[in-house]
Amino acid sequence: APREEEDAQTDEDESLGHPLRGVSVHHLSTAFVGYIEAAGFHPEAKIYDIDPAVIRPKGEGVRCPRDGQMGAAYVDSIRGADHAGMATLMLSYTR
Repeated sequence: APREEEDAQTDEDESLGHPLRGVSVHHLSTAFVGYIEAAGFHPEAKIYDIDPAVIRPKGEGVRCPRDGQMGAAYVDSIRGADHAGMATLMLSYTR
């Protein structure tokens, strides 16, 4: 089962909602893999396969720090310095 540490409220996260906020490699290789497996996918599943079952549901009940509306980006739905913060590199994907 995935660890829920990143869901815990922490001290004010100054990167929350920032355009350069990113998901950490630590999060991707630990909690995120756990979410993927818990949803019944192999850890090497394609992003477009796991998006509707893993990524989008994470932010559905979270208020977006950018526009104040319900429904936040995955990166703004996770908490803790080990899970998200200011990005120093960008990782992209294509179909």
